[in-house]
Amino acid sequence: MTLNLLVVVCGFLIGFFVISTGGGGAALYLGVLTGLCGLSAAHAVDTSLLTAIPALCFGALSFYRHGNVNVKLARQFLYFALPTVIVASLLARYIPEKIYAPLIGLVLVVLGVQMYFRKVRQTEDIHVDRVKAAYYAILSGLMIGIGGLSGGGVIVAGLLAIGEDMLGTVATSSFILVWTSLIGAVMHITGGGVSYFYALLLIIGSVTGALIAPRVLSRVNRATFDRICKPVISLIVILMGLQMIF
Repeated sequence: MTLNLLVVVCGFLIGFFVISTGGGGAALYLGVLTGLCGLSAAHAVDTSLLTAIPALCFGALSFYRHGNVNVKLARQFLYFALPTVIVASLLARYIPEKIYAPLIGLVLVVLGVQMYFRKVRQTEDIHVDRVKAAYYAILSGLMIGIGGLSGGGVIVAGLLAIGEDMLGTVATSSFILVWTSLIGAVMHITGGGVSYFYALLLIIGSVTGALIAPRVLSRVNRATFDRICKPVISLIVILMGLQMIF
């Protein structure tokens, strides 16, 4: 009973955190499922992607209602990310992780450094650079399709690189991740390795956190949010990359 309650609490914290930072949380769910729940890596990967979807849906819907989602920008990412997720998922069994992981990790480190030094454009109309959108979307799709991760770090880095502010990045990333995670989950759970019990416990907590986060963020000054969160998220992306390299 204590373990089950702890899993729910972890779900709440992850749900609040990922919706506040624009991530998908698959890597965090993966850590809880393997370290706390004792699932094998293969079962944890399948379960984590499924677990991430409900919180992302509720968070993205709330952001959309508050007018924070850049739908035009999201569409450009999805045009490239969704096909990449499908193709990468089908090819995943043929690509050794020891080759894939360090390369993506190196990319994340570079992106994290770029995020830190990138200045946000102070205009409402963000020009959509389709080449950059395609680049970041394809990288995200590879992370989802091959590694079973949500790819949120790459999407956040891409949106910031294009010039979106922090709140717009968080909201738009959540919207994009709903669709990419859904496709990724479908591709990964066909093997039947999902632990539905632990998925349900995490979903109960994460959905609660995801519902609260947009309401809190809507009351925060956007400039203050940029100043505080951008360095934190940059550091998280760099650490994720270093973990994949080593």
